[in-house]
Amino acid sequence: MHRSLDATHTLADGTHVRVRLPQAGDRAALRALHARLGIAAEDLELAWALSFDPRRRVVICATAWLDGGPQVVGYGAMDHGAAQPDLLVVDEELAPGVGAVLIGVLTRGAASRRAA
Repeated sequence: MHRSLDATHTLADGTHVRVRLPQAGDRAALRALHARLGIAAEDLELAWALSFDPRRRVVICATAWLDGGPQVVGYGAMDHGAAQPDLLVVDEELAPGVGAVLIGVLTRGAASRRAA
């Protein structure tokens, strides 16, 4: 696994976010992220976001320790060979700058796969 795909990053305000591969148990956390942002999310969409072929896509999740526990503050996806992510959902209010971190990790992950 590319190092940045499972690493902790410090945002400008000092918030630490862990970027990692998503897990099947993240569905409720993704639903909560969507709810905080006022975005409707169907179960099928959430299942799709968590199901992917790593040979074709880079999919990552960002968590931050907030309010006494870890919360998903963003996730994104990008096809290998793509120029930019096609899926990015971030809570910039809770974790300002998390979007830029996810975009950077996604593009590096897609580029490392292209180079391999």
